[in-house]
Amino acid sequence: MKKSLDHLPASKKLHLAKMTAIIREEFDKVTSFKVGKKHHSRIVKIILFGSYATGKWIYKPGYGYISDYDILVILNNRDLVDDYKLWGIVEDRIELIWGPPEHIMGNYLRPPLNFLVHSLEFVNEALGKSQYFFTDIKKEGVILYENSKKALSKPYELPPEDYLPIAKDHYKMWFKSAREFLLDYECPFKRRNYNNAAFLLHQAAERFYSCILLVLTNYKKNTHNLKHLNSLAIKEDARVAEAFPWNRKLYRKRFHLLKDAYIDSRYSQHYKITKAELEWLYSRVVVLRDITKKVCREKIRELEKNPKSP
Repeated sequence: MKKSLDHLPASKKLHLAKMTAIIREEFDKVTSFKVGKKHHSRIVKIILFGSYATGKWIYKPGYGYISDYDILVILNNRDLVDDYKLWGIVEDRIELIWGPPEHIMGNYLRPPLNFLVHSLEFVNEALGKSQYFFTDIKKEGVILYENSKKALSKPYELPPEDYLPIAKDHYKMWFKSAREFLLDYECPFKRRNYNNAAFLLHQAAERFYSCILLVLTNYKKNTHNLKHLNSLAIKEDARVAEAFPWNRKLYRKRFHLLKDAYIDSRYSQHYKITKAELEWLYSRVVVLRDITKKVCREKIRELEKNPKSP
């Protein structure tokens, strides 16, 4: 894997160096007080992937899109993989230093941070299953930090003809599930139970994103965070960005209302969403539905047309 960041400007290198330091500092704080297996948890590698690794990042705030910093943290075991408190603190510290992604730094907006945490065993298994998401990281990623010289497993090259039935199964399951949640949304909306409607709309959006990721890469992040799923899906097909425009503060606010609906619409008395906000969000999830259908069917047709091509 690559180790050079020479293709990035100095400001981007500074951001990545600081983020890497924060990840390591917070991880060390937790493991120094843990006992048992968690005390022996270690960061094996921190890897930059996506557009900043390949040099193809996009910075077009006027059009509502700024490429994320994409970081994969690999641990030696899975004991702290799902420690949401730890990784939440990491995100909070980064925002405390630079402000949220919408915050203006000088004359520009800071790119959002999207990071994944997996165990070394999980990543190597994914490479062994030819999950395209991880094979691309192995091929194009840049190592920001490593505590072990042990290389990641060699990816298994899954024949395209073997991937076709997998892609079809993902599409059949996830697209159908997403459509059903979209239909279920209408009932509480008509009863003016807007919080329940927001939750069901969130579930529809989550499943459309999952459908895209699984059909195109055979992988999806284990999260309900629509912001992260949106970013990952856009990396696979830029047309996904058309579903939720980010070029106005109002649009970003509404997207965050949908993102927060997974928990807050059910458990927080402070969560409020209006009919107008829901109607706009519904129209955007319909756009996401149509993009999902188009993108996934194109991929399946491509596999059917060229079953022997990579």
